[in-house]
Amino acid sequence: MSWRHYLTDARTGELITPIDIPSFSWQMTVSDFGFTTQQKNLGDIDESNLTLPWSALNADTPAERNHLLSMGRRALCSAWVFDGVADKRGTPIMWGALGEREDTWLDTTFPVYSPLTLMGSRYAIRDGVFKDMKSTDTVSWTGLSYRGLASNLIDLATNQKNGGTLPFDCTYVNEAGNHQRTNYQAWNVQNLDIKSLLTNLANVQGGPDMTFRPYWSDDKHVRCRFLAGSDA
Repeated sequence: MSWRHYLTDARTGELITPIDIPSFSWQMTVSDFGFTTQQKNLGDIDESNLTLPWSALNADTPAERNHLLSMGRRALCSAWVFDGVADKRGTPIMWGALGEREDTWLDTTFPVYSPLTLMGSRYAIRDGVFKDMKSTDTVSWTGLSYRGLASNLIDLATNQKNGGTLPFDCTYVNEAGNHQRTNYQAWNVQNLDIKSLLTNLANVQGGPDMTFRPYWSDDKHVRCRFLAGSDA
């Protein structure tokens, strides 16, 4: 049994190359995760740091290294390989986008942002609704389940944004239920980040547990499926 790690495209989930991470530690809650390689620039569960020796990369020049570890364009998928696993790449456990690097002569350190953390920089606002820095636009939904509302928020912040696609499955878009949200007003942008809105939905009475779970969508791609409990 062992871990295997892969660099992927952060927007499409396309596999780029395996990467050697000799040792690391990880922790996971229902909705988020964190992992580190050593006691250096340790992050919390929302911003974990990996420190890698340059020798771990199949790259010889600074340009090749920048290509492999490009901030915002690359992600890391960690998979667990065990006896009898159907896919020899392993079962994906964690996926996160790479952040800005701090390089030395010997190694590089960078944060890995989980799907939930990425949603902290996405907002429940439609493209093109601001004019002269002002907007009266309101996003609202009625007659949906809690996880349907959550899926619609994720979809709005990714697939409905120009250039905003991430390899996320918004599993329960428009799932029927008895709930509504009519208060996503564009002028209140500072309070409309998707991570906060998902957390609010999870914390209401009867709110569901939520998580993003990576999986191999085909032999060349990994995606993250949004999963949440039903209203029942």
